[in-house]
Amino acid sequence: MNNQERQLKCYTIGHSNYPIGAFTYFLSVFRIDCIIDVRSSPYSRNNPQYNRENLKTSLGKEGVEYRYYGDRLGGRYYAPDLLYPDGTVNYGKISQTSAFQEAIQGVIGLIEKGRVIALMCSEREPERCHRFALVSRNLQQNNVNVIHIIPGVKTQTNVELEGGLKNKYLDKNQSTIDNTASDDVETLYEIINKNIGFKVKTTYDVSNFKSKGGMSRIQAPQGLRDINTSIREEYSNRESSRGNLPDETFYISEGKKSTKQKTLLN
Repeated sequence: MNNQERQLKCYTIGHSNYPIGAFTYFLSVFRIDCIIDVRSSPYSRNNPQYNRENLKTSLGKEGVEYRYYGDRLGGRYYAPDLLYPDGTVNYGKISQTSAFQEAIQGVIGLIEKGRVIALMCSEREPERCHRFALVSRNLQQNNVNVIHIIPGVKTQTNVELEGGLKNKYLDKNQSTIDNTASDDVETLYEIINKNIGFKVKTTYDVSNFKSKGGMSRIQAPQGLRDINTSIREEYSNRESSRGNLPDETFYISEGKKSTKQKTLLN
């Protein structure tokens, strides 16, 4: 490991409900010139200033490049082999997919070229977001110093955040975790993963389905609106706190035979 590798740096930020002017000010404070959007769905009904097209335009006016990586670094997956038995997305398995690792290397490549990057998702606090528990962790494992921009235009390193969360979670949660974690950090990330990870809730047993062609994500056709009302209501409160309300569906196929059963994408 050389000095250059140790000095690689990447910021993260959550857009929350900030006015766009405040958000771009935060970026200017840290001289960020590239936003990498890691939201699985780059749209916000409650905060349309962060819809993909609007955000790209606003950032462009400030000389900040916008890149969308949510299709590879997002936190929502539906393939059963990437989920815990209860349907929660398993970040450990996601991080082993080739698409995820290629995207991580893409981020590192940009940093090595001198770009000042911030990973962006919707959650204000990084500890409540996959940008910490999934993406930042993997960047850190690749010798990137991850720095979270937190409320008050302050910063906290990923290492500092890990330390604080270990004190908060480990003692009271040790008995609830599988005994497969090799150390405290592994245990911590498993706890956080299970607490905040997106959970697939369907009208069928997800274990009966297999991802088609090895795909780790199943993309939703645009414009579908025939949503199971009870599922929609179940998700609305959770998603509104993230600035996203579910309004699309997707189909899962088993082998070559598509079903007509639908479930929530967002």
